[in-house]
Amino acid sequence: MRFFQRFIEDYSLIDQDTLTLSVNFRSGQEIVAHTQDFISNFFRSTGAPSPRLKASELRSASMATVSSYKRIDVETDGFDIALEHISIELEKGCASQSNAMAILCRTNAEVARAYKSLHPSCPELVIQNKARYSISQMRHLGIWVDLMKVMAQDGNLPLSESIYEKVQNEYVKTNIPEVERPSPDDITPRQLWELCTREHSYPYLSHLIEFVESFDSDQVNRLLGKERKPLKPPVVSTIHKVKGLEFDEVFVMPSLTDFPMEIGKALRSAAAEEARLYYVAMTRAKSGLTYFFGPRERGWSGAQTFPGNRGSVKILEGKHDEVAPSWAWETNGKTSRGKSNPDANLKLSYIREWVRVGDKITVDHDGYSLMHTDIEGRTFIIGQLAEKKGPGRYNSDLTVSAVVRYPYNGKQYFKGETDISVEKNEWGLAVLVSGFL
Repeated sequence: MRFFQRFIEDYSLIDQDTLTLSVNFRSGQEIVAHTQDFISNFFRSTGAPSPRLKASELRSASMATVSSYKRIDVETDGFDIALEHISIELEKGCASQSNAMAILCRTNAEVARAYKSLHPSCPELVIQNKARYSISQMRHLGIWVDLMKVMAQDGNLPLSESIYEKVQNEYVKTNIPEVERPSPDDITPRQLWELCTREHSYPYLSHLIEFVESFDSDQVNRLLGKERKPLKPPVVSTIHKVKGLEFDEVFVMPSLTDFPMEIGKALRSAAAEEARLYYVAMTRAKSGLTYFFGPRERGWSGAQTFPGNRGSVKILEGKHDEVAPSWAWETNGKTSRGKSNPDANLKLSYIREWVRVGDKITVDHDGYSLMHTDIEGRTFIIGQLAEKKGPGRYNSDLTVSAVVRYPYNGKQYFKGETDISVEKNEWGLAVLVSGFL
């Protein structure tokens, strides 16, 4: 909000120069009215600092549909009570609707606990993943854009179906899983081709190459929009990761973590942050909102401390810094944890040919080695957890979220012998995983 205030001051704007957004176009009438009362009453009763620029409250759109909300007060066992309630709602078939349901938690540990409890009875449930991958770093799309660059050596030709077919003929010769065993969730070369032709009136090879190298997976998925997934599965997520999103039905879980989460944080400032975040969670709902108000919520709403229990379950989101990306590149790399790599070339060949997005990954008994099972039931180590994440458990529930080209900068993290292909290409393949440890 300080940015907007500074902008108004710098350009000496007056009221007639500004347009205040005062309509919530997402939520139904009842949800809008209730959430506005909730946030206004909080700041009025606590006197907590609020940098909100708008003095007036939001109102619902004139075409807003009828909606409903429910507050359920719970005690220390509220998390389990909330899970039981949501499990019943899932059984009723709420999740079969388009963009139907979000189960929102304060922390990653709570997301892991909710997912572990609800997933057996709702297999379509997914963890909202905000990890982004550069399109050109994704294994199959990196190969495809390399072929485009080879084609461009003969000149910057306009895109045509004949060029696409020539590149595709070479692309299908590669023995990577995205070609031989494609998944419905894979971003395909054809989709990128069509997106680029929509973006440019007269697209050339240079436009396509620039397009692929400048976009990440999240941006492409947004461009593809509903044509990729007209029906979205129910999600369990932290509140932070659903900012900007919307769902028909939203359940806000009671939190078990400490308040304030930062030691020494001023109570009223910390309470204001919690209230604003809670408001974000509530306003993700379009037609139905259920929120569970427990001891922690009553704590911050009254600017009082709450001694919580953060829990020990950890979440992996599929990010680069959660694994040791260069482990597979170095023969006999010495590590302080897990196992060494006896043959980097063989390991990279295995990852290139057999590891694909969605494959199950287990953690070895050492707590760090990531194990992949091939189609014949044999297990191979394909990577290691980063030391900063700490060890996982043998019963961890992990899947491959991406196989990417990770840049090689000449540093040898484990002081082994770097594979020659990595030095030549200046990148090596890395397997990223998501799920809970």
